[in-house]
Amino acid sequence: MVYSEVSAYQYITGDELEDYHICTYANIDPLYAESAVMGQVDQAEYWVNEYCGQSFTAGAAPDGVKAATLEMARYFMNVQMVVDGYIEDFPIKLDVIIKLCKTYLEKHKVIPSYSSSYQDFDLRILRG
Repeated sequence: MVYSEVSAYQYITGDELEDYHICTYANIDPLYAESAVMGQVDQAEYWVNEYCGQSFTAGAAPDGVKAATLEMARYFMNVQMVVDGYIEDFPIKLDVIIKLCKTYLEKHKVIPSYSSSYQDFDLRILRG
């Protein structure tokens, strides 16, 4: 299926997800239309952004961000297929997927520095 709809952050496309998952979702269930699949991609992108503490440029996301988005979106689609009865069980659990995604995203995670922030907000210093 050729997806014309884009996700919120455009880290991956629906076609990339189908290729990665090695299935055509619309052949499994007509309800797995473009909007349903792209909704799962959106959720994966939101998870990546939340974990990293930032969003990335649409269409130019780093490889680690794309890989984590693909893994998480595939996991979400597998869960949906279990719920809908198309597969009995998905043997890979969420904690395994999260560990893998965190590995992909390690260098993209924003870690704020709090080392000097107390001086910026210390009222005794600010009063002069």
